[in-house]
Amino acid sequence: EGVIAPHEADRVEFMRVLEMRRLENVYFQFKEDLVDSTALGSYGLQQLDITSPRFREWWVAKGWRDGFHPDFVAFLESRGGGTP
Repeated sequence: EGVIAPHEADRVEFMRVLEMRRLENVYFQFKEDLVDSTALGSYGLQQLDITSPRFREWWVAKGWRDGFHPDFVAFLESRGGGTP
């Protein structure tokens, strides 16, 4: 695994947050019956591996989990086998 420059690491972090906010948004649209489960799946949810060490590091250890709505967190973690 290579080491990346701090400014590149910041970009990756920002992109990860944006992607998770996008998933959170479509999740709430799904809950309000504005989109169906196909739309929810089309946002990359099925490719998200919340059990991977990198995701766990970001989601739990860095505290990002606490920055998202509890309903979205519960939904996401229920799909991946629980809290990573």
